[in-house]
Amino acid sequence: MVRWMAVLCFVTMAWADTPSTVSPCPVGMVLVPGGQFVFGPTGESAEDPYFLAASSQTVAAFCMDAREVSVGAFLAFGKPAVTGDCPPQKDGRRSVSCVSYSQAEGFCAARGGRLPSEVEWEFAARGVRSTSFPWGDRSVVYTPRAPNLCLLREERTGSQGACVSGASSSDRTPLGIFDLGFNLSEWTRSILLGSSRKVIRGGNWTLRIVAPVASQRMAREVSYFNSVVGFRCAANERGKSAIAGGDAGGGGR
Repeated sequence: MVRWMAVLCFVTMAWADTPSTVSPCPVGMVLVPGGQFVFGPTGESAEDPYFLAASSQTVAAFCMDAREVSVGAFLAFGKPAVTGDCPPQKDGRRSVSCVSYSQAEGFCAARGGRLPSEVEWEFAARGVRSTSFPWGDRSVVYTPRAPNLCLLREERTGSQGACVSGASSSDRTPLGIFDLGFNLSEWTRSILLGSSRKVIRGGNWTLRIVAPVASQRMAREVSYFNSVVGFRCAANERGKSAIAGGDAGGGGR
């Protein structure tokens, strides 16, 4: 009897010391640990309307979608625009484009999340070392016969539009977040200083070279949509109520 009580006590203590298996992030999201990094500079020069001087930023831990929101996921919520520049999107696996900021914000809110700030977005793409590319500092060679990056689609592959979400093997951060370099540029919740425009970050499928686009920046009105702009959602860690991450809130004219 004493022996069994000892075993029971040991098992109980071991169970109590076992870390919780509950993920800090919703399904489909990756935890981005907090840290400090050099944000920017963005824009080609101080004369660039989207230029933002380099600054040190501290980011709290947050969750971010591992993949851009797909056509299939978005169609369960709403419809992307269909115009001359935005043909119907029929492949549910591809990243959805032609979605306005307002639609993207509504989709993320319906999931219990939000859009990332541009500081969070760049931190996810560049990490504490502020690397040139989402995957590190070294460039990669684009292979059109077996595309490892989503670019040059209109010329090299004979097709246009976004790629399958998460299919570009080289465009992956060490944490496992895909397509922060190319495929689609992405909406953030940040406002360009001195305007009502929302900041859009990252490269897209129309680019012709493997350039360090993790700090590329532009801004558009909330009603804007385009075939090169999509989005992904972010969220706070479970149990954390404050919005994680800073917001540079600067740059532009």
